[in-house]
Amino acid sequence: MIRLAEQKAAGIYNAVGPSNKETMLNFVTKTQNTFDVESTLIQIDDYEFLKEHKVYYLVPWIPIDELSYGSARVSNAFSIKNGLTFRETKTSIKETHSWWYSDNLTDERRAKFEQKENSVLMKEKEIIAAWKKKTKI
Repeated sequence: MIRLAEQKAAGIYNAVGPSNKETMLNFVTKTQNTFDVESTLIQIDDYEFLKEHKVYYLVPWIPIDELSYGSARVSNAFSIKNGLTFRETKTSIKETHSWWYSDNLTDERRAKFEQKENSVLMKEKEIIAAWKKKTKI
């Protein structure tokens, strides 16, 4: 994007990736493999179930439905055609993690997000338990 600005390129450019289509599971697996921590992925691929539990999106996942019609269809093809390049997903994940736990954010601001009532973070165990009950995992 900096290069496009330096070249005084006009137009509307979407600067988000990935460079190629990627599933949410691929993204989450990359994230999981970025850090040396033990974790278990549980894929909930039933959007009706997620809506019942008030999970309408999880960044970077945006469902293709009437609520997210525009956001889920954003394309970066024009930007790529004009020279947009991407860095490794793991680099972005590590740098976002470093920023989140840096002095750039206060503990109060992190807590406001992480402990927000009715957020997916606060309801995760409940949602997973309901999913396991439904699917008899």
